[in-house]
Amino acid sequence: ALSKLEVGRMAVATFGTGPELVRSFDDPLPVDDMEGGHMLQRFSFAQKHTDVKHLLDFLNIQMNNPGSVSGNGRGDQVRLVFIISDGRLSEREEVRRRVSELQSSHILVAFILVDSISDGRKSIFDVQRVEYENDSSGKVKVTPYMDKFPVEFYAVVRDMSALPSVLADALR
Repeated sequence: ALSKLEVGRMAVATFGTGPELVRSFDDPLPVDDMEGGHMLQRFSFAQKHTDVKHLLDFLNIQMNNPGSVSGNGRGDQVRLVFIISDGRLSEREEVRRRVSELQSSHILVAFILVDSISDGRKSIFDVQRVEYENDSSGKVKVTPYMDKFPVEFYAVVRDMSALPSVLADALR
């Protein structure tokens, strides 16, 4: 499928508290079933904490390094990054700023939110955020968590078995 879409290079990283490169841009395409299975084994989706801010810093270094395969993009060539996470982010403004920095380098960040409501967790759409008003009143404002999500391009997946088709649709 990737060759039909004329994907030139692909890297894969996993992250929790720190990112780890699972597949380098230097590895050739296509990805066979054995390599794909090996990569999938590296993902648990069970981390207690995910540091998206640190991941975005890692991506910026990896994708803008002139010595790397990913860093020698031509002119206005757009590079696409998928981040798969539960979407529960701390430091939202820092995440927004880093995503904007990546976009200025022609790197498009697409966020795939896995909205699992098992284990007593609320849906991401049921979560509320508490903010203080910027004026001197000190009023508290409660807003839906997904209002002003710091990544412009996102999709929500409730069933993990739909993840491959969501990724394929997003690539198209």
